[in-house]
Order: sequence, then C-alpha cells, then structure tokens
Amino acid sequence: MSLQGLMMKRTLLCWPLSCLFVLLPWPLATPTPITPWLCPPGKEPDPDPGQGTLCRTCPPGTFSASWNSYPCQPHYRCSLQKRLEAQAGTATHDTMCGDCQHGWFGPQGVPHVPCQPCS
Repeated sequence: MSLQGLMMKRTLLCWPLSCLFVLLPWPLATPTPITPWLCPPGKEPDPDPGQGTLCRTCPPGTFSASWNSYPCQPHYRCSLQKRLEAQAGTATHDTMCGDCQHGWFGPQGVPHVPCQPCS
C-alpha cells in the first residue's frame, strides 16, 4: 500500500455556528503494536517505509492471507510430512499438500498429518 493509498481525505464537519475541515486518514487504519497500519493480503509492512510505500509484496516463498501488520510467513513444506504438493503457495495463500509420496501412506484429506513409511 503506498502513501498515496493512505492519503488524507478532507471532510467537512458543520455545526450550527461553525464549519471545520478535518483531515482523516483514508482508509481508516487500525493501529497495532508492530506498525500503525495494516497491510492487505499478499503484503507485509515495509521495513523502510521512507521509500514511499508502507507495505511491500511478500518475498518469494512467503505469504500473508489476511489484513495484518505482521511479516509474511514461509510457505508450508509438504516434503517435511512426506506429502506431494497439490497446489503451490502464492503471496496470498499457503501451499496445499496432497497425497503421500510414493512408498509412504497416511490419511487422505488431512494434508498436514505426516505420512508413514510402507513396510
């Protein structure tokens, strides 16, 4: 999200005797302990926001699935569970694991349960 994405929106508030221009950040962002803004899915807070961006695209091999203020997380490695990769991870979705690798067995439909060696 660029600084332009958080540009100030001018709002006119009027009371019976006066009118005031109030500058509100748009869109209104929720402050967090890590950063004072939230990044959209597929992005993380930019460690150097002085370059004109508050959020940057997740680096390769990482993802962010929701609006948050945390760094992108690494994709799950199906090979650690001896499973095949059913769908590669993207900047907004984690890797989806599928069936067990050849020579291994395990429950189907439970992608993060480790497969066991066939004996």
